[in-house]
Amino acid sequence: MILHMVEVMFTLSSIISSGAPSTAGVYHFSIIAMEVMPDHIHMMVDCRPQFCPSDMIKILKGNTARWLFMHHPELKKQLWGGHLWNPSYCIVTVSDRSFDMVRKYINSQKSK
Repeated sequence: MILHMVEVMFTLSSIISSGAPSTAGVYHFSIIAMEVMPDHIHMMVDCRPQFCPSDMIKILKGNTARWLFMHHPELKKQLWGGHLWNPSYCIVTVSDRSFDMVRKYINSQKSK
């Protein structure tokens, strides 16, 4: 199953860029394309059909937040309600016909 996720997030480009792929490896899904923006993140993720996309979002959000707060506990006090992530997200399946177009869209986000 190929997914395109738009996730609202706090600006943590380096942490997300390094943490998300390692988390994906542990849970056996792969990040095909990813672009971290100042206030959201785009990812194209390949996972098994048995993997519930909402669980994948919880894993990525939870592991990233846990790592960040362990290494930078002072940030939790600065965030609204002590939460790193907004509870919202968007997941869209990607077909073989739209695969390249979505990947190019994600990879071009920084240049816009």
